[in-house]
Amino acid sequence: MDTTFDMKKVKPETLKGQATYNQCEGLAKKFSYGLKGKEWGESYSRIRACLLNERAEGRLSFEKASDLFKKKKLPKVYTDKISAYLDIHSS
Repeated sequence: MDTTFDMKKVKPETLKGQATYNQCEGLAKKFSYGLKGKEWGESYSRIRACLLNERAEGRLSFEKASDLFKKKKLPKVYTDKISAYLDIHSS
């Protein structure tokens, strides 16, 4: 049984549409992998919130989210957005 995801089978309108909730969830888990306890929970929550916000504002497409699964690290653009958010909302 082949379980590999094939982008060629995805409709073009889906590729251009917004990322799915499950993609954002999976990416948050992927980029938080290896952390433990509270550190994992905070990282996961922050990354997921950032990606869901990008999705809601139309800046994270299905195709772009799929490409993020190929990365080893969360791209700097997202880490910068998370840092900026934390700076604004910290005490």
